[in-house]
Amino acid sequence: MDLYLLSDTAQALSLCREAVEGCHLALHEASDADDLEFDSIDLDRSVLLMDSAYITACPDEVASVLRKCFLRTGVLVTDESHVEAVTDLVGEDCELLVNPTVCTLQSRLGDWSAIASLTQEGELQYQQLREIADVLETSTQDITALKQKITFLDRQRKKLSNVLETMNMLTKLSQEINCLDQHEIIAICVTKIPMLVNARYASLYMHNYEAGTLELKRHNHGYRIDETVKIDVER
Repeated sequence: MDLYLLSDTAQALSLCREAVEGCHLALHEASDADDLEFDSIDLDRSVLLMDSAYITACPDEVASVLRKCFLRTGVLVTDESHVEAVTDLVGEDCELLVNPTVCTLQSRLGDWSAIASLTQEGELQYQQLREIADVLETSTQDITALKQKITFLDRQRKKLSNVLETMNMLTKLSQEINCLDQHEIIAICVTKIPMLVNARYASLYMHNYEAGTLELKRHNHGYRIDETVKIDVER
């Protein structure tokens, strides 16, 4: 963290030099606002102190410096008679350190440093959370796509299972029909073949070519049906 002191007062310079020795801060001294290179300053990691003598001597420059938007700005008031004038110039947002001791200044610098560290840590954690959120979003999309693939494969597996089951039934029926027993073949046609087409009822008629009729051989209806059906056949 950096401490910028805008002052040409020996008392303020001496106080800040002594205070930063115990705070591990980098002290940058400037006697004029033009000496501060704002483009190279990390405003989130910096504290600006302005001496009351400088403030009362250069009010226009003070206003210009405050507009640079330092995150934390303090004012070293080395003379209590300047308090009211300084307050009018810098406003209530700036913290006044009236005749601070080295210990007092060190304590405040420590607080500012801690706030800056917490702010930086919070930003880092926020960035990490954003990255985690992005990863989770990507993972969620991948999981959704995977679920869709699993659903599709499950449907295909069921279709294949049904086809294999039908093929097995056809194989068995083929073997049974090859027995050449008419009564057994008729029974198979009525009791088992309908299962292949998901039919509940079935009836088997045989064509009597000479009589021009269909003659009922077997059925599984729960009611009586025609035993003979007349058909027109061109001879």
